[in-house]
Amino acid sequence: MVYYGPHDSNIDSLIINTQPSVLIDNTPGGYWHGACNPQTFQSRGIKVFSYIYSGYDSIPASQNQALINAIAGEGSYGVFIDECNPSATGALTSLCNYAHNRGLKVIINPGTSAIDAGLYNIADYVMTDEHYTGRPPNSVEASHLNQTIVIGYDGSWSAETAAAYTKAAWGNGFALSWHTLEYVSLPYWLQEYTGLIAPASFSQPVVSVNPLPTVTSAPIPATVVTAGISSSTPKVIAIAAIIGGALLIVGNS
Repeated sequence: MVYYGPHDSNIDSLIINTQPSVLIDNTPGGYWHGACNPQTFQSRGIKVFSYIYSGYDSIPASQNQALINAIAGEGSYGVFIDECNPSATGALTSLCNYAHNRGLKVIINPGTSAIDAGLYNIADYVMTDEHYTGRPPNSVEASHLNQTIVIGYDGSWSAETAAAYTKAAWGNGFALSWHTLEYVSLPYWLQEYTGLIAPASFSQPVVSVNPLPTVTSAPIPATVVTAGISSSTPKVIAIAAIIGGALLIVGNS
């Protein structure tokens, strides 16, 4: 599941009730200093990765190291590094090593499948497609499927279409995937989609979807905007990243 948007107790409950394996989010320690409390999700077994970005090696190392220190200090499971180069540059390698040395797992996002295989040596996961609609893996991805994330969005999709692309990703062996209407809010058909990708409807082993009680997030020093489930208005990823929120992915264990 991929979600860029605000947090409140209702949103947190909707996320928790889908039981994703990974949540990439804007925590207080991350770049956007967002409203996600990592312990709200990690106490339910959901691994929280906090957002930062490399700006294709343009962000000073000291700036991102300070954010990584804060992310490690708040107890997040890992760091999500956006806007990465498609090859393992010295700056990106150093940033990933710094995060690993602080005890964090690392997801990097070059946002393209035309990558150097060396990226898989410096990160735990690589996001290679932000517009995935069922293609087979290329030769580099095929050798690292258990480390590869593919996602997608389109404001015209039904739950059935989104679920078909997610199941195609898993059927092609990709580790993690999510498809939705937009990334700044949860789709109105979230429950239907979750049911369609549950183990009962797909033979590939995926995360469970057991309902949990409503949770109330601990107060966080950030502005929290109450939000419900959206309509299908599409928004570009660049805008979603600027607004901030949460990126949440479900996939195979």
